[in-house]
Amino acid sequence: MKYQLYGDGIHDDHPAIQEMIDSGVCEVVLPAPKKHYLISRPIELPSNISLRLPRFATVRLADGANCVMVQNKMVKDYAPRLSDSIRRDKTGEHIFRFVDDYSPNAPCENIEISGGIWDCNNLGQLPNPLRGIDLSVREFYGYGMLFYNVKNLKLSELTVKDPSNFGVTMDKVSYFTVEDITFDYNL
Repeated sequence: MKYQLYGDGIHDDHPAIQEMIDSGVCEVVLPAPKKHYLISRPIELPSNISLRLPRFATVRLADGANCVMVQNKMVKDYAPRLSDSIRRDKTGEHIFRFVDDYSPNAPCENIEISGGIWDCNNLGQLPNPLRGIDLSVREFYGYGMLFYNVKNLKLSELTVKDPSNFGVTMDKVSYFTVEDITFDYNL
């Protein structure tokens, strides 16, 4: 491995976790961290992957990351699908670029996350963007996990803690199982 997995709550563990996922294995099992895993960017899950953590191992979003913690990888479709009537942000960019980049004909498939406390650290992020509709930070909507155009998704035995907005957003997801989920929202 090129990157080290620390689990000390100080160093960024995102590069090591993403490297394990991108290695092409079908299952990544993270050991219990010394303190907690710290991530500064979204963990992107491709098709045919299972990510497992001990039930009470914490993954925490770094202060100021202002992003989702987990999302499925994009399957790009470069054909234009948007009209000018779609809402744009202050820079003129499409505010839902993440969704626009997915191919409607090629969903991600067979994604599973099991275990862990996914701490979105809402006090360390920008406030809930839907309260003030401030879209100055593109693509930060306060979601903990975002899954779009996924077939066969399973979320189990995990806790979603303190998102700025929604804990888990599933859009255009089919054949999914959500079981033994705890939502721990404070402030």
